[in-house]
Amino acid sequence: MKTGKKLYRCHVAKRCDDVAIIGAGIAGTYSGWRLRNLNQKITIYEYSDRVGGRCYTLRFPETPDINVEMAAARFVPKKHKLLYATLRELGLQTEKFIVGKGPSKDTTVYVRGEHLRHQDLGGDKTPYKLHPNERKPVKQLQWEMYKNYTDVLTTNVPEDVKHYYIKDVDGIEMYKQSVMSMYNKFLTPEAQKYIAETSGFDTLEFDISAAVEVMTSPPLNEKEEVLTVSKGFQSIPTTFLERFLSESKRYSIKTNIRFRNIKTNPLNSLLQPMYTDVGIHISYWKELVERENGAVTDGDIAFPMGKEMVNITNKYLSHIYKLPLNAIPQPISGVISLWDNYPYGGAWQEWMPGYIWTDVEQQMTKPSKEDDVFVVSNAFNSRSFSYWTDGALQAVELAMPYFAKRCDDVAIIGAGIAGTYSGWRLRNLNQKITIYEYSDRVGGRCYTLQFPETPDINVELGALRFKPKSHTLLHDTIRKLGLRVEKFELGIGPSNDTIVAVRGTHLRHQDLGGFKTPYILHSNERKPVDQLKWEMFKNNTDVLTTNVPEDVKRFYIKDVDGIEIYKQSITSLYNKFLTPEAQKYIRETSGFAEYDISAAVQVVEYPPSNEEAEVLTVTKGFQSIPTTLLERFLNESRRNQLKLNHHLKAIRKSKSGIYNLYFQPTVTTNGRTRISSDGLLIKQCAKKVILAVNRLSLERLDWQGLYQPHIREYLTKAVKDISAGKSYLSYNSPWWKSSPFTPIMLYQTLH
Repeated sequence: MKTGKKLYRCHVAKRCDDVAIIGAGIAGTYSGWRLRNLNQKITIYEYSDRVGGRCYTLRFPETPDINVEMAAARFVPKKHKLLYATLRELGLQTEKFIVGKGPSKDTTVYVRGEHLRHQDLGGDKTPYKLHPNERKPVKQLQWEMYKNYTDVLTTNVPEDVKHYYIKDVDGIEMYKQSVMSMYNKFLTPEAQKYIAETSGFDTLEFDISAAVEVMTSPPLNEKEEVLTVSKGFQSIPTTFLERFLSESKRYSIKTNIRFRNIKTNPLNSLLQPMYTDVGIHISYWKELVERENGAVTDGDIAFPMGKEMVNITNKYLSHIYKLPLNAIPQPISGVISLWDNYPYGGAWQEWMPGYIWTDVEQQMTKPSKEDDVFVVSNAFNSRSFSYWTDGALQAVELAMPYFAKRCDDVAIIGAGIAGTYSGWRLRNLNQKITIYEYSDRVGGRCYTLQFPETPDINVELGALRFKPKSHTLLHDTIRKLGLRVEKFELGIGPSNDTIVAVRGTHLRHQDLGGFKTPYILHSNERKPVDQLKWEMFKNNTDVLTTNVPEDVKRFYIKDVDGIEIYKQSITSLYNKFLTPEAQKYIRETSGFAEYDISAAVQVVEYPPSNEEAEVLTVTKGFQSIPTTLLERFLNESRRNQLKLNHHLKAIRKSKSGIYNLYFQPTVTTNGRTRISSDGLLIKQCAKKVILAVNRLSLERLDWQGLYQPHIREYLTKAVKDISAGKSYLSYNSPWWKSSPFTPIMLYQTLH
């Protein structure tokens, strides 16, 4: 993309914005809410007509009380303190996210054709051919890998930087290698497969930085509290936006609101039969979506599930639950989300090997020293990472100091969690602040729906949970917003009783690593994935001896070859230290598996713990976080406003220091957003700009500040978009409870 001057055919705004915010997702709406008291002309521009970004909540007509979260769905109040405090300040009600942060001990794991409880993973029933020292729970395995093969135990640096200092036994820092690199060094292939196939989000992409996964302490059994937003996660950016707009007449909102009658005595049976973030499976589901809905283009996220998708889903459900097809009724509603296209890119991003996250985050917050343009995308978050809504709020907070002094204008681009949080955080500046949103929905990847039949059930298409102990900013924000939270029952991953269906075997998650594990593992690999990974790091890196602060340790850990973990991918690490079957074991039982990301992402610094982290969700749905942030932002001043259906195309800086923002109008119809075909560009001007948009949007943005060589490298290589999708089906009754495998959660690797 050329970055020189272009002649745009524009509708010129009568007055320049003091601040232009690009994107009405969580970051954009939060930015507007945070800046709502600046008393300046602030506009949020959104690509579509939907506010919320990856906070995307739907509700089926048959279940209007159930949030269907197409993206963000939960948070951990103890960890996501900013988000939690913001929710409380917005007055958004949160509630326990029943699913929690992951599988419980009783979660059924279906892996390699075996059903077993999650607590049995690593035991004799684990269907993997693991070495004896690998036959243990995944977290314990990972911890022992880091403990045995890195200097994690001897690296004496602050915890917040420790993962940048940890080195493996080869002297290579964790952050310089990928997770796969670590695994290949220190785990057998079967142990790697064990981790990958039973760990859910724990393994993510194996090509990401090993510093992301490095463990600096043994795994705990304590469960984290997980909450969700009662109104859905999309209510977070939409509330941000509402508060932002109501603050001042200088802030405005254009939206299409359609009220529907809600049935009395709604049904309350909702099943999420599919979640995947594996590229090959995303392509498959995208094929099905396009066959029934036409080509998937930019801005498309949520689609109805047609006959073919339902039939295919029923076959999977029949196999997993071991019930005949005729025992599975036809659903009364269905929806599927695909987080793959512009402007969102993937559902989240993962750090790649070779980058010090804090350095990238700091520089990406203000890519150009000469320009007052700020990037508040959680793609480059170094703490809560991009897959937690709290990260979007943290990204906004990094830009807030630049707005401490009075300025003419702030534009927040994006009405997702970062955009609405930005607006909320700036709400007391007494300036004119505007949030611009691509669609007509506030929330971004906080996207909560409720089916008409189940209006009390949140269908989270995006974010859906958080860990209060880890996501302290989010948790504090939720409390400040007054949003009610509740336990997320599924937790953060599989429990011991989670059913894993893998290689034709059903087994409990707690049995993974045991004799039932259907993998041909070496004796030292036959253990739970966590334990296998820990032992790989313990035995093949210097995780136990790297004495640096914890928060940078993963960037200092080296493997036995002297290669830093962050410089290699997960695949590279696994290929070194795990057998192919162990790698398959990890991949096929761990979920959320990406192996080309930095091995530093998966560094295990401590032995796995059985303590389950508290996982919460927002009672009203995760989208209620950005929507409440927006509401408070708009309510703070009449000068705060929201502009939906604005796609930021380019930024140009005038000689006077004012930024000219060129927007393409977008049109949203039935939830699908398209760039207007009239070819016109709307020109807005702003003194300061907050880009609360994600990596893919930044990559396509025509602004010279993002074309500096080192910034361009960070933008295109430092993190990777992870495409993901969810599908939900609502039924008149929970038919699956008639199956002999009736966990609160189960998962299966589909091939």
